[in-house]
Parts: sequence; C-alpha cells; structure tokens
Amino acid sequence: MSHLLRSSVVALTLLAAPVSAQDDPSGNVFYGFDFVLVPIAIKWACGGEAEEDLSRIDAVVTAFPEDAEAAQMERIVTDLKKAQTGEVKLAQIMGAPLNSEQEERLCTAATKLNLEHLSPETFEIGGDSELSQEQQLAWRNFFFVVENLSS
Repeated sequence: MSHLLRSSVVALTLLAAPVSAQDDPSGNVFYGFDFVLVPIAIKWACGGEAEEDLSRIDAVVTAFPEDAEAAQMERIVTDLKKAQTGEVKLAQIMGAPLNSEQEERLCTAATKLNLEHLSPETFEIGGDSELSQEQQLAWRNFFFVVENLSS
C-alpha cells in the first residue's frame, strides 16, 4: 500500500474514530455512517454543494436523536462544516499532501456525490437501494479514485 493511500486511510479512520457508535454497531443507526460523511467532507473541501447534504444529514440526526447523541453527531457535523468553510483543507482530510493532479482527480470525483437518497426511512434500514444509477456510479468512482490516487 502506498504511503499516500496508507496515510489517507489513517486520516479517514481517525476522523471517524471518536464516534462511540463504532464501538457498538448492533444498536446505533449511525454505525458506519463515516463511510458516507468523509467523502461528503471531501466534496465540501473541493467546493461542492453542501446545503442539500446538510439538510439531509440534519433530517436523519433529528429522526434518531438518541443514536445521534451516542454517536456524537452534533460534534461530527460541526467538524464536517469546517471542510465547507475552508477551515479544514483537503490535505488535512486526506492526511497527506496532494499534488495538483491528485487533487483535481479527487475533487472531480467527490463533487459528483450527493445524499439525495438519504432520508430517515432509508437510513434506518441501512440500504443504499434508493441510490440512482448515476449516484451508484459516482460513489463507486469516488472510491476507485481514492484507492488509485498514488498511481
């Protein structure tokens, strides 16, 4: 595994590490949500649209207040907003500096992501079956780009 990819995985993991729901996946609907939030933070750091994403995240947090509190979602969303405002830069989210070509590839993939499928109903069942084909492709492409940043 390349140094950049290893650093990125470590940074992405550390961003999600404080989520107490990670310790008890059996009962918290926010378990694993970091795999959605980190790419969205990257999108925001790249200048992608945030308002619709925030609205959908807020709806889910509101729908599951106990789980949201246990998962420290208020703090996590506050931290994510730092990517939107530019307080946190892309290299900080990735945990390693990126050259301009890597940044361009990552941002091109990330800005195509959205949370149009996210609602309290779909979130509770944990499915992504509501993803449009376009979004399925966008999410697959994003993770492909991340995995191949060093090549």
